[in-house]
Amino acid sequence: MRDPVVVIGGGLAGLAAAARLAKVGHQVELYERSDRLGGTWTPYQLISDVTVDDAPSIIGFPAPWRDLFRKSGRPLEAELARMGYALEPAQPATMIFADGAELTLPTDRGGQYATVAAAYGKSVAERWRDLLDRLDDVWQTLRGLGLEAELSSSRQLNRTARRSLFGHRATVADLATSIDHDHLGAVIRNVA
Repeated sequence: MRDPVVVIGGGLAGLAAAARLAKVGHQVELYERSDRLGGTWTPYQLISDVTVDDAPSIIGFPAPWRDLFRKSGRPLEAELARMGYALEPAQPATMIFADGAELTLPTDRGGQYATVAAAYGKSVAERWRDLLDRLDDVWQTLRGLGLEAELSSSRQLNRTARRSLFGHRATVADLATSIDHDHLGAVIRNVA
């Protein structure tokens, strides 16, 4: 029998690591210094009869959360419902730029095109659409590497590292520059 794998910390990262390790057959020992799991998001008593936590009210990328809960045998939606909550789409974020301008960018591509075209013109919207189209191939490749599927080998990373955005390696700064627009370049840098 193998020695147990030791995970230090019962916050979200520690719980996720322990669940994934256990799922693939490892015996896991989880050590947490406090008497409750959850790390900084552990519920606590603010005043008598008022329990609060520091968990975010908006989950920006729910797929890893769903995966963590599914691997624990307790689907995320069911656990939220048990506590009286529901996972619902958030309203689009409003970006406020250094020059004071604002842009509320919808999450769907058609809405983004219309919003960018109305704010900055059709040619800028076309550049934004074309950039998202080019990045879609990269996203479809990367999403399976630990975000939506288990990362099982370094060969997966090596194959992905050979993929490119424009026929060569591009940095986030390159992408922000390639859009040739101050506000949309700031959106790219912010997301990264």
